[in-house]
Amino acid sequence: MDVTTIFLFFIYAFGLGFTLTSILKIKTKDFYEKIIMDIGFGLALLAVLIALIPLLRIPLDWKIILILSLAYPLYYLGRNFRHITQTLKSKEFHLRLKPTLSFFLLILIFGFTFFMYHQGAFSYPYLENDDPWDHAITIKYIAIEKTIYEPSVDSYLFNYLDARPPAYDGTMAILHQTSPNLMWTMKFFNVLIISLGILFFFYFARRLFGGSSNKALLATFFLAMSPTYLTHFIWSHALVMTLIFVGLYSFLKINEKWNLRILAMVAISSVFLTQETESMKYIIILGLFLLATSIVRRKADWSGLITIAGSGI
Repeated sequence: MDVTTIFLFFIYAFGLGFTLTSILKIKTKDFYEKIIMDIGFGLALLAVLIALIPLLRIPLDWKIILILSLAYPLYYLGRNFRHITQTLKSKEFHLRLKPTLSFFLLILIFGFTFFMYHQGAFSYPYLENDDPWDHAITIKYIAIEKTIYEPSVDSYLFNYLDARPPAYDGTMAILHQTSPNLMWTMKFFNVLIISLGILFFFYFARRLFGGSSNKALLATFFLAMSPTYLTHFIWSHALVMTLIFVGLYSFLKINEKWNLRILAMVAISSVFLTQETESMKYIIILGLFLLATSIVRRKADWSGLITIAGSGI
């Protein structure tokens, strides 16, 4: 187990997510929801950066991602150090740290999901079929060459590169740059990403059910127990399904403030940059959602249309 790379993964995800939500001035009352969803938004922003950085002729290197992840959080910490220390000592903050029963049960579901997928992934010493092997070749290439583009426009060396969306292989390649065992990196972080999706789904479901933790927890339990959920193991669907829940979570609140539309644009666009066929289904889901809200409100949902258009751009 490469503890350093696991630690870096959470720095990348939380650091980028905290940067995005802080710059957009998006606040969340629930402490644990804030931490977990910032990780989700960080994974979404990372997907965008993986497409953008090579486009700007900058090497796709883990050190650059680390700098981008830490730059704003360190600036925020230095600027607000006194206020942060006072908050940490306050009684109100300690009350926010007290987990609810629903959160405790959610962590149990997350732990069971992680254990189940982890045991399955490492019960045999190889990759199961052609999809993960194709991803492995692509991940190795990106990790070494630090680009998502093939050597020339006439080369077709990689099944999951150019013109396939690059976010999944790019994410794994960044992790592989600090974790030399490629097979362990693919298996472990695929398990972790799938399991994090369970957490993101809970907070999406809670928003969908008007803040009901009980209904959201029951829905999360059904998802985690479903034998058809991501059972085809190592491929880009693991990340795209996780990001779909992050996008839907942000999409539910876009009519409240303009900054939530920007957040949703980043989250939804990350899906387009991760997997192509699921993106088509995602558009249908969002379209049906817009149709339903327009019928209920008896007027066109322009905020939703603008958000989807912005995501496309």
